[in-house]
Amino acid sequence: MTKYGMRWSEILEAKDSLTAQDLLNKYPELADSNDIQNVVGWFHGANLEDLLFSISKTPITKFKDTILEMKGTYDEFPKDKMRTQRIVKLLKNGSPPLPVFVEKGDSSMFIMEGRHRIVAFYDLGFEEVIVAFVEMKPKLNEISRDSFAYAPEETMSQYADAFLDARTVTQIHTYDMKLGKKNGRFTSGVFDGDQLVSMITFNDIDGRFTIGRSATLRSYQKQGLVKGQLEYLVRDGYGPIYSDETQTDSAEETWKSLIRNSRGLDFYIYDPEDGSKEPLTIQNLNDGPPWDGSDKIIMMEDNHALEHWIGIIERANAIDDRDGFLRKYPALYGPDSRHNNGLNP
Repeated sequence: MTKYGMRWSEILEAKDSLTAQDLLNKYPELADSNDIQNVVGWFHGANLEDLLFSISKTPITKFKDTILEMKGTYDEFPKDKMRTQRIVKLLKNGSPPLPVFVEKGDSSMFIMEGRHRIVAFYDLGFEEVIVAFVEMKPKLNEISRDSFAYAPEETMSQYADAFLDARTVTQIHTYDMKLGKKNGRFTSGVFDGDQLVSMITFNDIDGRFTIGRSATLRSYQKQGLVKGQLEYLVRDGYGPIYSDETQTDSAEETWKSLIRNSRGLDFYIYDPEDGSKEPLTIQNLNDGPPWDGSDKIIMMEDNHALEHWIGIIERANAIDDRDGFLRKYPALYGPDSRHNNGLNP
């Protein structure tokens, strides 16, 4: 049984980024080449374990300049031409096409590994090619230390791709709130039209969903957008949510505002060592943990919402169309559901 809310698995079960081992499992033929190891060399100081790969089909026309440039060198470098011809022959004999490697976010689409492959694909008339977009894993301490911090637009734009296929789940004031993923982490965001203006990322630490980074553009601050996202997540079945262990002054201010102004939500001082918790209220807000340098953190949940969902589950056995009920509330019965009480056949 996991500690986090019943609905997180809806977002997290789809894998958006692959480790090097995941990539080899997906394309075992890569083990016969040095491509992945060579890619590591493009990232200064990186190890194989530091990289993440996102797979995407991409129109080959995006690489046309690279392809024509490569083909233009074949008279000078005939070995490159022979290597490309060998790949063409392998593909004609049924070998699967393998990805080419491009650094994520590189607008020039420079191919780090797979230049001979891309020419072979072109010669065979491929319209799309498989691209492995490569990036460094974010380090947890780098994500955590600026929680609830201001972020300029260029930093916010780094998270916009987490919501490419996301739908609006609710509105905060007049803005759309969406849920997505980035680097395997659950991410919530608030949009003004197409612009991401506020966001929160979460880390899964031993089954607890802990706030990692949050940011709001300066012109959208003081509107309660971070507060609104957290309240929605807790009340809609994603809670409980925990603070991180490294809190800035801004983070402390935001949590204290939540505790003072959020109606119907419950806050606790939580001890990760033994799992114990004690109420955190306005009366003891400024005394002791979690702002006294201890390892204790804040836990935020909605016991009323919890009772509501449990009531729905209990009624499941009394309804006629049980299969229809399960389809309507799939997150309640998944293997990671905190309320999977044997109802899932």
